[in-house]
Amino acid sequence: MNTKKIDKMINNVKTQKDADDIYILLDSYMCDEVIFQDGMASYEEAEQTFNYWLKKAKRIPMKPSKNIYSDVFFEGIIPKRL
Repeated sequence: MNTKKIDKMINNVKTQKDADDIYILLDSYMCDEVIFQDGMASYEEAEQTFNYWLKKAKRIPMKPSKNIYSDVFFEGIIPKRL
């Protein structure tokens, strides 16, 4: 995960497609399998990773379009521990 690349993409958003491309990329970084490192990360580590990427998503100057089906950007909530 290249944070400098994501920052550069966010700083150069000009169209909704640009924004959606970033949301799609961030969605893949924020899925449960990735943030929990296939079960190797603690809840606190996963939460930290999720929130790190969520802060990046909040910097995108446009909201996700209706073509983005992930709810992580709308909810902004990491799954709670059972």
